[in-house]
Amino acid sequence: MMDRIKLTFRNILRNKRRSLITICAIGIGFASIGICHGYIYHSYRALRFSAMCGEGLGHLRINKAGWHQKGKLEPDKYIFLKEETEKIMRLVGEEKEVKMITPQIQVTGVVTNGATSAIFIAEGIVPRDEKVLKQYWVDSIEYIDKKYIGIEGRQLSDETQYGVLMAKDLAKYLNLKLGDTGIVMAQTFNNRMNVMDIQIDGIYDTGNDFSNDKFIKLNFYFAQSLLDTQSAERIVVLFKDWRD
Repeated sequence: MMDRIKLTFRNILRNKRRSLITICAIGIGFASIGICHGYIYHSYRALRFSAMCGEGLGHLRINKAGWHQKGKLEPDKYIFLKEETEKIMRLVGEEKEVKMITPQIQVTGVVTNGATSAIFIAEGIVPRDEKVLKQYWVDSIEYIDKKYIGIEGRQLSDETQYGVLMAKDLAKYLNLKLGDTGIVMAQTFNNRMNVMDIQIDGIYDTGNDFSNDKFIKLNFYFAQSLLDTQSAERIVVLFKDWRD
């Protein structure tokens, strides 16, 4: 064995220049692989947390069967009634891996400051569950860009259900600042237009250019009132670990 090791070193040292070039090539190759792997790994990790927490999608989303095919065309037929929502939340909440379970509802419509209007996509979220999502994000990653976590202003609350969080580019386009009021218009499940006043309680960064000029976060019960329903479109589940 020792003879083989001595022979190996003699071959390496016999042509030092060639050996040095070979070692450098191997080192650069391994370094390149490591850098690319780290970049890809952390890019996907950031996207995962941006979707789970920044956009409020959680780890698992439960919809009624057929919602993906026909939910947008006939939303009233593919939403969970209040009793169904409570039953699902009770059953799923019994699983030990579950950290949080919450109902959500999506609203699309038009938001205006009285002079300028824009199309919006809003998520109706239970305020206390939104805080759990944000804390999960903070606790789960070692380094964090605070602008994607914190907001300017206040979080959603049950006290002022008409208070909303607006994505920063949408607020900039409408020239809405903290404390300003606006109007949201949306079509109810009964095919009627409903109009309600809102107040800008917070401005936040979604972490995604696609959604920064469209997204609004509403109090879940305010969103239900806007759509004139007591139902939920989906139930979002957050696990203790995303692999669950």
